Amino acid sequence: MSTRSSLKIMKLTDPRKILTVELPSFEGGNVEIYDSLLTQELESLDSSLSEYDRGIKILQFLIKSWPFTDETEKQIPINKENLGKLPVPDFTKLMTTVTESMDFLGKGSKKK
Repeated sequence: MSTRSSLKIMKLTDPRKILTVELPSFEGGNVEIYDSLLTQELESLDSSLSEYDRGIKILQFLIKSWPFTDETEKQIPINKENLGKLPVPDFTKLMTTVTESMDFLGKGSKKK
């Protein structure tokens, strides 16, 4: 009788897809975002956060890269302060894309 495991051994890598979002207020201003959160990031999404702060936190986790720099052409960090400087249509576009691409809580699932 064999007791060998039939589990396949594999490397744990980041399987998320990267989406490109074009911001309406910045011609050619593309932002790369991941299509989902990692489990470890859920801990930071405390239910006591306001909806705005929760959205900011999600964007901080999901934005892989963006085109924004300071006066010296150095890329600025993706943080609450800088996300807050985005025009509302751009913030809305990012949040809409994030909401459509991930449904980890099942809130947007369609009944068949």
